[in-house]
Amino acid sequence: MSELGALFYRGPSLLTGDPIIGVLTGLEGGSLNAKTGPMVQAWIIRPDLAPMDAKRQNLDDAICGDCKLRGRDGFDSTCYVTVWLGPHNVWKMFSRAGYLEATWPELQALVEGRYIRLGAYGDPAAIPFEVWRMLLATAAGWVAYTHQWRACDLRLQTIAMASVDNELEWWDASGAGWRTFRIRGAHDPLIGGAECVCPASDEADHRTTCQRCQLCRGTNRPARSVAIIAHGKPGNVAAFYRSRSDAIATI
Repeated sequence: MSELGALFYRGPSLLTGDPIIGVLTGLEGGSLNAKTGPMVQAWIIRPDLAPMDAKRQNLDDAICGDCKLRGRDGFDSTCYVTVWLGPHNVWKMFSRAGYLEATWPELQALVEGRYIRLGAYGDPAAIPFEVWRMLLATAAGWVAYTHQWRACDLRLQTIAMASVDNELEWWDASGAGWRTFRIRGAHDPLIGGAECVCPASDEADHRTTCQRCQLCRGTNRPARSVAIIAHGKPGNVAAFYRSRSDAIATI
């Protein structure tokens, strides 16, 4: 059995029909990410292109759909994921046949009692809901987010948060039955009593980790929606505020 990871999906993207794979890593010790805690990571990548090549050719829509955080031609990304690091390393290991081709009983045994981050890179909506349901059957918990909430399989509401980027999107997603995870500006207020600050965020002084918190599990976890101040690399944060200014300028 591979100590590095295991494949849990190989097939067409539900977003574009292009080939994608789902890979689990952190099966031995979990992620070193201080915010999430030691969770198993579920990555969604193209098998046929290195992640940065996919971004430069705008073919990362197979895993990210029409997410506004993608940028264009490999530039102006506001996504927190550093694509040339984690996703690229996962793709390189896959290319070397470094991951276990697991059966479902093996996968469920590997994640039994573990916590999983669905979409360390890529949108869970790219993979069939039935795959996630099978994978989570023995897991202790998970966190999941989708920017494809307007058009994806609505069963994802039960496991994933709708990622929204402004208050208008919050109203639309909430009205459609989603719990939401909203990126906000440093001076943007919470929306009434409907949102809470992410307890694992900088602004909450990292009171907990995503693994312990477990708020971001869609309607599986009845609770207020969650909001977080734009974070990540300085360039990505700057691009987030620039995109807001550009949007205002076009009104």
